[in-house]
Amino acid sequence: MELSQSNEERDSILLQLQEKMCNFATIQSKLQEHEQSMEMIVKELQQQNFDLEKERDDLKEALVVKEMVGMDELEELDEELDDLSKEVDDLNNQVSKLTEATICPLCLHQWEPEGSHRVVTLRCGHLFGESCLRATLHRTPYCPVCRKRCHQNEVRHIYYS
Repeated sequence: MELSQSNEERDSILLQLQEKMCNFATIQSKLQEHEQSMEMIVKELQQQNFDLEKERDDLKEALVVKEMVGMDELEELDEELDDLSKEVDDLNNQVSKLTEATICPLCLHQWEPEGSHRVVTLRCGHLFGESCLRATLHRTPYCPVCRKRCHQNEVRHIYYS
């Protein structure tokens, strides 16, 4: 009777472990997909930024030439330059926002692939630097983002390269 009960408990624990491993693999896969997507977007935005800066530089050169020709044309080019500068600023803001996706929301420093500030997650899926999260959970048993109840033993490492 006790052996049967122990076997049932063992099977239940194994099933829970398999579920946790599956959840962890899913989170890790999503994180890798997110990072790859983010890298592609950053590269595209950097290329657009480069192209716009080159176009802006070309317009600046054209402004010098047009200044000699007439003031009316100069005003038009100045407006184009302002528009391009705004686009460059917008692109720089977008790049900054994408970069923020790789930083710990608690200390605002980038995660490390290894070490005390490596990226970890809670059951709710929010990502943090490990040292920051453990210090926070030591003070309060809630996720710093969504305020769901959690515990130190629910912290899971995320592996990426």
